Amino acid sequence: MNQITIDELLKTNEPKPEPPVARTEGEKVYTIPDDVWNTRCMVCTHKHSEENIPIPLWALDKAQYKNLITCRIMRLCKPHDVPGECMSFAPKFGLHGICDSCEHNNYFCEGFCMKPDHGEQHRVYYGTDYGGDARKIDYYSRHVLSVCDDYKPNQFVKEE
Repeated sequence: MNQITIDELLKTNEPKPEPPVARTEGEKVYTIPDDVWNTRCMVCTHKHSEENIPIPLWALDKAQYKNLITCRIMRLCKPHDVPGECMSFAPKFGLHGICDSCEHNNYFCEGFCMKPDHGEQHRVYYGTDYGGDARKIDYYSRHVLSVCDDYKPNQFVKEE
């Protein structure tokens, strides 16, 4: 019998596409600075590939290059605004060391922290604010990306 498994049926031997290159001199090419790639991108939800390759503007929305594009929001991310920071940074769920993964974090509390008399917050990352009213912007762009001395990891924090 020549029976095959579903894994063998679904396995494709399609060659990996070659990275796109700029077609003309001076064409707009997107790339993430190395200082951002090596720090922020490694723990960001928008990271999409293992290599930081330059992507020409014309290739950003082409389906055949979707696995090569470094960042899912490459056209919108702002990694050049502040050196070493991406202003569209969104940490992965359960990232250790920020208020987003603290046991005391609560959007519905005054100051977003359930611990009374908590320590002064210190900014760890800069990042996205997701828009909305002033409270939502303050929570997502400042609070969840900061930490204080009373940080206690919640049950979702991954062991490092």
